[in-house]
Formats: sequence, structure tokens, C-alpha cells
Amino acid sequence: MVTFVGWLSYSGQNYYGFQRQKDFPTIQGAFEDVVSTLVQQTVRISSSGRTDRGVNAVGHVVSFSLDRLPFSPDKFKELINTRLPEDIRLLDLKVVSGKFDPRKRAYSKIYRYQIWLGDVYPFFASMSWCVRTEKRFKGLEFDFARCQQACEVLVGEHDFASFCSTQAAKEKKSTVRRIFNYTAKLVKDCIFDLSGDFLVLEVEGEGFLQYQVRIMTASILEVAFGRENLDWLKMLLEVKDRRVAPPMAPPQGLFLWRVNYRGIEFMDVSKLKRDPATGKLKL
Repeated sequence: MVTFVGWLSYSGQNYYGFQRQKDFPTIQGAFEDVVSTLVQQTVRISSSGRTDRGVNAVGHVVSFSLDRLPFSPDKFKELINTRLPEDIRLLDLKVVSGKFDPRKRAYSKIYRYQIWLGDVYPFFASMSWCVRTEKRFKGLEFDFARCQQACEVLVGEHDFASFCSTQAAKEKKSTVRRIFNYTAKLVKDCIFDLSGDFLVLEVEGEGFLQYQVRIMTASILEVAFGRENLDWLKMLLEVKDRRVAPPMAPPQGLFLWRVNYRGIEFMDVSKLKRDPATGKLKL
């Protein structure tokens, strides 16, 4: 038995989330169908978690096992990518010894949420939250310092019952989660070369509840735009009630950025550069 561990990147815009569904296109369904066709046997994958409809990923980790090694990992990756839709790519593929559970073996996950603070452009609508279209933020000034302070409030071990779906709060044994780091940075967009109009919120934690990152994002912006203050954010942690938190941020700005493991290293996407001669991305 040969176990493969892969790093998937995808745009979630055209899919009904990660998990396979009978009548709808999903990331898992597309990947499993391609691999099954290549090796001529039914393949089912395990993954580091699920993403919701419209959510993107740069580093979603999956694993699957085969009776034998059909190709070298590099050749196998190449063959898979030639058959996958253009909005799904296998960035890395490794062979590991023994079984590998991507969810249980992970010690942390990193999500990034991308927010467009400038005037509305159609180019950014599919991959970020254009907050200027929100009535609640119109005419309000964004304060980066308050945004950073709001991120810091959420760091540590807390009960995030106010920051998850009501279904998750009922089904999970515990809604306590640990946030290791939460940062905010302003970056330049790559199309118009506009400085500081993209806000990127990056959060690393041991695990996340359904909708947690999107609800935390919306709550941070309530503080950053001056609609609420830091005491209000602390209150959300204390009351443990989803009804008092704001509507969650939309899915298209959310990226599962990286899943971290001990003993296995994937490519560092932050070090990717474009080869000027070929136009291809490389480390």
C-alpha cells in the first residue's frame, strides 16, 4: 500500500464547497474523479478539513492510498494537473510511510481573508470582500490601528460560540479553540498598483469552527470602522451567543492558506516567484 499526501490549491467560485456531493460540483469530487480515472480504480481521499461553498484554498492537504506506485510523484502530479479543471491545481505531491490522516496530524491551520478597501472594481469582487458595497460601512473611516487591536483581542484560548454557526455550536463537544496569531496588513494590489487598498487578515489556530473565520473577520471590521469598540468584541467572547455577533463576511475573500504538520514539509507559497523567461511560478 502506497500513501500519497498532496497540497491542493483552488478557486472555490464554481464549486459547492470541498466535500463531495451527489448532484453538485465539488473540489473533492473533481479531484477523486481525475485520480480514479488515471489509476483505473475508485479513489477516495481524506482531507485536512472542509471548505464552504465559494471559499478558496492555497494549501488544502489531502491524502489517499493506492495498491502500488503507478508513477513517480512528480509524474503523477503532472498527469493529475493536466486533467483537473483550470481552477484546481495540485501544487505538491509526496509519498509517505504508513497511514496519514491530514486532519488529525495537523497541529495548526492558517487562513487569510482578503478585503478590498478602495472603490468597487469588478476585478476584485470574486476574490475579496469589497466592503464599500456594505451599507453598514459606507461613509465610515477605516482605522488600521483599531483593526490590529481587534485582532489581538481574539488571540489565545477562548470559547468561540458567538463566532460559529448555530449548528456547529450544537454538534461540537466544545466550541473552545486556540488562536496562536492574528495579524492585519495593508498590501498593494497587483492589477492597478494601488498601495494599501487591500487589507489581509491572517489567523493561525489549532483548528476552527464552521464560519468562525468569516464571523471573526466581520467582527474585526465592526471595530475597525468604528461601529463598535474593543469592549464589545470582548463581550462577544463572554456571552457565547451567535445572535449578538454581526453577519459573517462573504466566502470569496477567504483562503485556506496553509496546514502545518510535524515531520512533513510542503512548498512555501510565500516564496513563489515568476520566472521572467517562461512566465511560470517557481520556488
